[in-house]
Formats: sequence, structure tokens, C-alpha cells
Amino acid sequence: MKVIDFRFRPNTPETISGIANSKMFKGLCAAIDFSKMKGQPLEEVVEDLDKHNVEFAVITGRDCETTYGTSSNNQSVIDFVKKYPKKFIGMMGLDPHKGMKAIDDLKQAVSEHGLKGAAIDPYLAQMYSNDAKYYPIYAKCCELAIPIVITTGPATLFQMQLLIMFLPDILILWPGIFPS
Repeated sequence: MKVIDFRFRPNTPETISGIANSKMFKGLCAAIDFSKMKGQPLEEVVEDLDKHNVEFAVITGRDCETTYGTSSNNQSVIDFVKKYPKKFIGMMGLDPHKGMKAIDDLKQAVSEHGLKGAAIDPYLAQMYSNDAKYYPIYAKCCELAIPIVITTGPATLFQMQLLIMFLPDILILWPGIFPS
């Protein structure tokens, strides 16, 4: 059986370091003793994916620079996709607080770097998914006919209820946001 890993995080040394040193995930890393995680070279990561019949791995970028002051990981997503275009599917992480710069970055990521969609993290942007700051992102995804991943955060019932509560607003304003 072929597998698509939809929410893949390559455990390269750079990725491990980025998570471990992130303000956003400090508490989580402490709770799960993340410091014991060991990174692997990307080539080894791909070998492991092949060994487990993972045909594609979708990697979502994350950009919450405005709210947390940390750089996005989008360049690493682009690098993974460029190195293994037949293995990785990249989604550009977007910070809605960046306005049109986020839109320009998305267009460039899709047209020049081969990324296939967008990813947003409303809980990290500290706003709801139906906030007007997301409207240009949703509109651009419709225009480019690309999917968008909306991460609600750690899977709590409250956060899932918020997504469900605000999703109709998004679907009404952008009926093509989730391509069929």
C-alpha cells in the first residue's frame, strides 16, 4: 500500500533545532522531553519514508514572525521540495499580519519554487480563521486554485469548535477555497 503522509516534519537537525528553540513550543518541548530527539540527514529521512512505502510527504511551512518574532521555516520547505521534488509536496506558511507581502511570497513560492498550496496557523497568529486579515490569502488561494491547510493548533475540543464555528464564513465568502 502506498502512503501519503499529510503532516510531515522532516526530523533533520535544522528542523529539530528550530522546534526546540521556538518560543511557541517551549512548553510542549519541555512536557515531552523533546531535547532527546535526534536529527537525521535528509537523505536518511527519505530512505525511511521509502522503507515505509510513503510515496509523498506534505510539508507545511509556518510563519508567525509577527506574533512570536521567529523566522518562518518556508525556506527549508522550499529546499526540501527542490532537493526531492518527487517525494515532498510543499505548502507555504503565511503570516496574515504581513498583508500583501504574504500574498507576494505565496505567488512566488507557487510559480518559482514549486510549492503546491498555502498553510495558516490562526492560533499562532492569535486570531480566528475568519478574521479579515485572512481574506487576501483565501482569495489568492482561490485565484491560484491551490489548497490551504488551516491548522487549529493542538487538537483541543475548544479549538476544533472554533474552526467549525468559523468555517461557514470562509466557505460562504470563498466557495472555491477547498478544491474538489
